[in-house]
Amino acid sequence: MQDHFSQYSGNTCPVCGNEIPTESMNVSEGVALCPSCERVSPLSHVGRLVRPITEILRHPPSRCEVRQNGPEVAFTASTRSQGKFLITLGLMLFWNGMPSVFLTLLASAIYTNLVGPPPPWMPKPVMNDEPMGPGATIFLAVFLTPFIAAGIVLFWLVAMYAWGRSELVVNGPEAWIQSGIGPLVWRRRFRPESVVNVRLRPTDMEVNGENVDVVQIDADRTVRLGALLSQPRREWLYAVIHEWFLGLQPKDREQFVAQQAGLKLPP
Repeated sequence: MQDHFSQYSGNTCPVCGNEIPTESMNVSEGVALCPSCERVSPLSHVGRLVRPITEILRHPPSRCEVRQNGPEVAFTASTRSQGKFLITLGLMLFWNGMPSVFLTLLASAIYTNLVGPPPPWMPKPVMNDEPMGPGATIFLAVFLTPFIAAGIVLFWLVAMYAWGRSELVVNGPEAWIQSGIGPLVWRRRFRPESVVNVRLRPTDMEVNGENVDVVQIDADRTVRLGALLSQPRREWLYAVIHEWFLGLQPKDREQFVAQQAGLKLPP
């Protein structure tokens, strides 16, 4: 199979992949004009080790799609990953197995202090050979809180790697990004007419010694998405969002949606 993820170096255009001569770069303005495609790009995008946008759009990865429902257009990339799902599932089971005994003890202590003697199948709420009163129960609850929070985060990551998605939705004068599972999503809105830049921004999270990128949209508010996506899907989501807001004229967007929907690969 042809490698569609080869890396580029030098002063290459992030849109078409052709070389941008030095004289076409405006350092004071922070932009570069590609003589091949006649597109203006931020200097921070020139020579990035990512595929050009045109190549990304020609070879979209699996589980990425563009959907249109009336005036609403959604650009969706799945966070599904079998490898990350299995690794995170194992970590979640290990992590949640450690405090499970203490959680059962805490439940028994809360039941005893609020209701009365616990049922026979629950452990006796005893600590240091003494019954657990309200003080000891509160202390144990506070102690277990960070372990419970970490367990919930791991559970959510497992679900995201099994069924999750990251997407941009544009509906006329409204736009939002959202990540989640089914109807359980975290949504952040912004004004589409205020978008001034779309870029891949490195985060502090590292995988294999390299910082993980996110797609950042600079508008009336800065919003980011795609941290859990694989690199090819993140690049695709960046490419379609960049083209929608910065590369296309409004009259060309309908054709762009139709082309991307036709290029969608089966899962």
